[in-house]
Amino acid sequence: MGTKRPDRGSGRLLSYIGVLCGPLAGALIAVGALRQIRKHRVLLDSGLVLWGFALALLGTVLLALGHRLARARPRRAASTWTPLRTIIGGANVPTTTMRLNATWPFAVLELGEARFRLRLRGVKLFGALTLDAGPADVTDVYPVKGKLGTGVGFTDHAGRDYYFWTAAGLQILYGLAYYGFPVSGPHRSAAKAWTLQP
Repeated sequence: MGTKRPDRGSGRLLSYIGVLCGPLAGALIAVGALRQIRKHRVLLDSGLVLWGFALALLGTVLLALGHRLARARPRRAASTWTPLRTIIGGANVPTTTMRLNATWPFAVLELGEARFRLRLRGVKLFGALTLDAGPADVTDVYPVKGKLGTGVGFTDHAGRDYYFWTAAGLQILYGLAYYGFPVSGPHRSAAKAWTLQP
């Protein structure tokens, strides 16, 4: 899948401008202070000192914003394909640290031509992973049986297993086999559903 790179060039430019604001701010403050000393005034003279502090503040903000843009992580671009069919069900999927089980209607399987996406909706806890795959992105697609019913299991190249609970499992398997997905075997047990393994 493609990734959308953050505008790091703009971040560096803002950082440079922020750095340049520092000397300019110092110069304004120094000139304002000198004029104040020469005229022996206690109050700020001609607003130069105030302008200097304002410029210093602006420089700090630009520097922080530029630093944040420059260090921003690439964001995954939204998929452009349009699903031909959407099936609502339950799922058991890996997360960044454990597994997460979602009952109906919080799991969505979107099917397209030689592509599918399994995702959870309304649930953003624990970094639940979305499986967006074509035939070359999975090593196995199979009928699965678990405590919550039957469905379809998917294994990706990292060895992670995704389970989608639905009564339409056979129809899904036939459709995926037609588009070249590696569909195999009889029903298997959802061995990872109640474990911490991804």
